[in-house]
Amino acid sequence: MDEKNKNLVSKILLVDDKKSNLTALDSLLSRELEYAKLFFAQSGNEALKLTLQNRFSLILLDVQMPVMDGYEVAEYLRYKTKTKHIPIVFLTAAYADEFHIFKGYELGALDYIVKPFNPIILLNKVRIFIQLDRQRMRLEQEIIVRHNAEQSLCQANEQLEERVKERTVELEDTNLKLQTEIKERELTQSQLKDAYDNLSQTHNTLKDTQAQLIQAGKMAALGELGAGIAHELNQPLTAIVGFSKLMLNTDDQKSKTTKLLNIIYQQGLRMADIIDKIVAFSRPQKMAITSMDIRTVINDCLALLEAQLKNRNIEHPLDFPKNFPLVMGVPNHLQQIFLNLINNARDAVCSHWHQKIGGKIVVKGRIKDDDVAEIIISDNGLDIPDDNVDKLFDPFFTTKGPDKGTGLGLSISYRILQEMNGDLFFRRGVDNEKQFVVQLPIQTQQGALPL
Repeated sequence: MDEKNKNLVSKILLVDDKKSNLTALDSLLSRELEYAKLFFAQSGNEALKLTLQNRFSLILLDVQMPVMDGYEVAEYLRYKTKTKHIPIVFLTAAYADEFHIFKGYELGALDYIVKPFNPIILLNKVRIFIQLDRQRMRLEQEIIVRHNAEQSLCQANEQLEERVKERTVELEDTNLKLQTEIKERELTQSQLKDAYDNLSQTHNTLKDTQAQLIQAGKMAALGELGAGIAHELNQPLTAIVGFSKLMLNTDDQKSKTTKLLNIIYQQGLRMADIIDKIVAFSRPQKMAITSMDIRTVINDCLALLEAQLKNRNIEHPLDFPKNFPLVMGVPNHLQQIFLNLINNARDAVCSHWHQKIGGKIVVKGRIKDDDVAEIIISDNGLDIPDDNVDKLFDPFFTTKGPDKGTGLGLSISYRILQEMNGDLFFRRGVDNEKQFVVQLPIQTQQGALPL
C-alpha cells in the first residue's frame, strides 16, 4: 500500500453467526481488496459494539441469527446518528421471499443478496462501495485542508492588516479564489450525492426485476412449449384438415367413409383451436388492465384441460348468474391463474378418488357487492389440513412431491391479482367446503353480458 493511500483504508464489517461463512467471505474479500480492512462479528451485539468503536464503510449483514437477527441490527443502526448512514447489504440463504426482501429495503439496506451468490458479483458491489467511500474520505480530507488554509489566511490577514494595508485587495482576491474552490468542492459533493441516488434507483429497479424473475421464467418456458407445438403440429394438422375437407367435398355424402372423414375433420379443427389457445396463452402480453367477460377466460382454460379432466372422469360444471358483469383484469394473466387453480383442484381430486369414482370441480361466479365480483373454485378432493391454511400462499410451500410442484403457483397468482387491484384467498364454505376465491373489480358504467 503506497504512502498516499495508507490513510484511506475502508473498514468493512462482516456479520454472521456461522464462522465458516465469515471465513469464506474473508477468503474472498481480503485476497481481492487492497485498501480495505475487514472486521468480524458473530452476533448482533458484537456487531453493534464494533460500530461504536469504528467508522465502517460497509456492513455485510446476515439476516438469520440467534438472539438478535439482521433486521434488528439494521433497525438499531438506523436509530443512531453515528451509524445511520452506514451502507448495509443483507446476505441470507433462509429468507429469499419478497416479504423479507422488501423488509430489508424498508430498513434502509442498499442491497439484498440471496445465497448462494456469485462471488464475482458480490466482490464488484463491495468494490463500488469502497470506491465511493474512498472518494468521500478524499473529499473530507480536501475540505479539512481548505478549511485550515482559510483559517490560516484569516489569521495572516489580521496580522498583516495593520502593517501592509496595500495587500488588502490582493488578499481579497485570494479569498475569492478559495471561495470558488469551495463551491467547486460543494458541487463535487452534490454530484457524489446524485451518484448515491442513482445507485439507490438502480437497486429499486433490481428489486422489481427480481420480483418478476419467477413469472418471466414460467412464461418463457410456456412460450417455448407453445412455439414447439405450433411448429411440430400445425403443418401435419393443416394437411389432415385440408385433405379431409377435400375428400368430404368429393365423396358420397351418405357413405360410412364420409361420416368418418367428417369426424376426422371436426376433431382436426378442435385440435387446431387448442393449439391456437396454447400459443395465445404463451405469447407475451403487456400488463394492461382491460374489461372482459371472465367466463370466456375460464372456458378457454377448461378447453385446454378438457382431455385431462375427461380421462380422469372429473366433472367440471360452471355456475354463473344469468347477468354476470364485466370485470377488470389482464386476460392472459387471469388465464394462467385459473389454469393453476383448476390444476390444483384436479390434483386434489385425483389424490382423493384415484379415478375409481371420479370427482367434481365447480367454478362459481358471484357478485360480492357493487364493485367486486367473486369467482369461486371448489372441489370434492383431498382436504387441506387447518395447519397448512396459513401457509398456502407462502412461496415454495407445497404438499406435492418434488417432481409435481414448486410451491410458487399460489404465491405468484396472489401477487398478480394484487397488481390488478384484485385478491386471492382461501376460505371454508357450507359443510366445511374448501374454496379458493378470486376477487376482481367490476367494470363501472357497463351493462352485464347475458349468459
